[in-house]
Amino acid sequence: MDNSSHRFLTVKSAVVAFGCIIGSSIAGCYSAFLRYDLIGTGHLPRAALWPVMVLLAVNGVARWVRPPVLRFFGRSRTPEELKRGWFSRAELMFIYSMILVTCSIPGQQFATYWYLSLVSPIYYATPQNRFQEFFFQYLKPWLFPSMDPDAPVVRWCFESLPEGRSMPWQQWVGPTLLWTPFILAVFFLTVVLAAVVRKQWVEREQLLFPLAQIPLEMTEVVPAGEQEVPLWRNWLMWVFFLLPVWVYTQKALHFYYPKVRDINLYPTTENLFSTRPWYRLNWMPLNWYFDMIGITYLLTTEMGFSLWFFYALQRLLMVGRTWMGLQRDNEFFQHNAIGGFIVLALFYLWVMRAHLWAIVKAGLTWTRSADDAEEPLSHRGMFWGGLLSLAVLLLWCQAIGMNLAGSLFLFGAYFGGILILTRMVSESGLFVFWLPTSPQEFVINSLTSTRLGARNVTTLCMVGWQIQDSASNIWPNALQGQKIAQTIGLSQRKLFWWMCLGITVAVFACHWPALNVMYKTGVPHMGWWPKGAARSLPNSIVGFLVRPNSFESDEIGWMFQGGLTTVFLVWMRQRFLWWPFHPLGFVGTFFGGVGGRYGYSIFLGWIARMAVVWIGGMRAWRKCRPVAIGMILGNCFVLFTWLLIQNFFFPISGVLVIE
Repeated sequence: MDNSSHRFLTVKSAVVAFGCIIGSSIAGCYSAFLRYDLIGTGHLPRAALWPVMVLLAVNGVARWVRPPVLRFFGRSRTPEELKRGWFSRAELMFIYSMILVTCSIPGQQFATYWYLSLVSPIYYATPQNRFQEFFFQYLKPWLFPSMDPDAPVVRWCFESLPEGRSMPWQQWVGPTLLWTPFILAVFFLTVVLAAVVRKQWVEREQLLFPLAQIPLEMTEVVPAGEQEVPLWRNWLMWVFFLLPVWVYTQKALHFYYPKVRDINLYPTTENLFSTRPWYRLNWMPLNWYFDMIGITYLLTTEMGFSLWFFYALQRLLMVGRTWMGLQRDNEFFQHNAIGGFIVLALFYLWVMRAHLWAIVKAGLTWTRSADDAEEPLSHRGMFWGGLLSLAVLLLWCQAIGMNLAGSLFLFGAYFGGILILTRMVSESGLFVFWLPTSPQEFVINSLTSTRLGARNVTTLCMVGWQIQDSASNIWPNALQGQKIAQTIGLSQRKLFWWMCLGITVAVFACHWPALNVMYKTGVPHMGWWPKGAARSLPNSIVGFLVRPNSFESDEIGWMFQGGLTTVFLVWMRQRFLWWPFHPLGFVGTFFGGVGGRYGYSIFLGWIARMAVVWIGGMRAWRKCRPVAIGMILGNCFVLFTWLLIQNFFFPISGVLVIE
């Protein structure tokens, strides 16, 4: 344990952490809206790793510069003090954890949804689409800067600010203040829930947390006399660090100089078969993601195998279903995954039932638990903090017109899905993952749009749209920060409150850059996702209102099938150590784009791990870990560096990496 672990909060670490939070919020809004290049996407965000790499370089310079400077001024220091950098490991991990838990806010966790949702339903309302007739009467005017499509605050957002006119900041003050309790309550409840599951998953089950291993290993100090070579002096790490640096630098130069040969990292199997049903195997993606290859190498053999196996099974089932004349493949896989999610959520809650009961008991009896001294929050704090946050959310939803049943179901579906997402990140290392359905769609299909009524459908869509994206989420990131704190001996309780403060700062830091870029650029001239997503919210509301929505009998059957499959996988894994199929692999890559995007890279990482273990055993696997970490760090370094260059210095129209 670092001797300075309990002194992680210094003036310089706080200044750097909050400077990075504000900087990533500003830069993140610009890059997300202008090009949809997300600097904080996923759960191993480059916006958090890159600053730590820069600070490690600063430490290296400090170790080189400090001795002659101190000698010049006649100040004596011990050899141990001379070897220290300007930032201790504890300070670096505090900075990393603070950025980690906040860098998704200027992207998919908040900014790319909230601002658009307050103007797009108003601006796109026309007599032809009848938005005003369908749902305007269910919208609370105080939630929006204006309900008039011709109002400058709405129109200029899409048609850009006229020359000589000032920004309509005043009209945004009211909606911002009134939405803030909802936004902060969602985020605070998320961090509280991360604290709730921490003891069970970190201490009792001792999950792997493969993504948290990366910052821990890159900042680890090898004691003198140890035979292990420090990571930053390992030649294997540097060779494979430079591999993605070379590849993406060549790709980046191709944008500026087309004569520089591009490197295709996203090939496909192309047109292999021309006959039915095998044509379903055509155009399978063979994407190369260096970070995913490296992460898979760090996973258990069982997890890596399951992630690519269930994706391969999905493709083979598509062939079989085509041969049998069955249709609706996407819905089949999606609803299987939904059933699996429900079963796994109930299973994980059941496994931690004793821990949950201890929290409830401490909250209701107002007694202090004996085993919560090292927790991020006391058990009473978890209970009352979670309950009060939920109460704020329910009251806020009732204030905008949603009934209690709908709001309870919505947040239950949302946090149940994020529970599995957090488990996925903590155990499988999938740094980007999408849930099989949005919380509002699940609620509307479960309770039926007819039974809910138009008012509830409208408010469910308005609220659900803000929280539906799971590619980046605070819960797994906060849990990773707590895992890091526990590993090196930081005060988890202090870190918890600093995380909450950082989240609040990040939310408010988004307001100026997001609105500035929207009014200066105009939504139709922004990146491909923001300009397309602007229409999706009002269109989805009308879609749910026009067509009665409920789960069909086939879809219910598929959910039962997915649930039973998951029960079988859990049962087998609990009883037989040799069982190679992990239920998280089934719900993770059996549906949607996760397997298609990352499946081939996961397969390559698993093959590399198996080959190394087969040839040299676990000792060889440990010696080759710097290879995996080098690919991950090199990938992070080069992509974030080029993101800064291409967004703020020499802009381009495309993006360097598809995520």
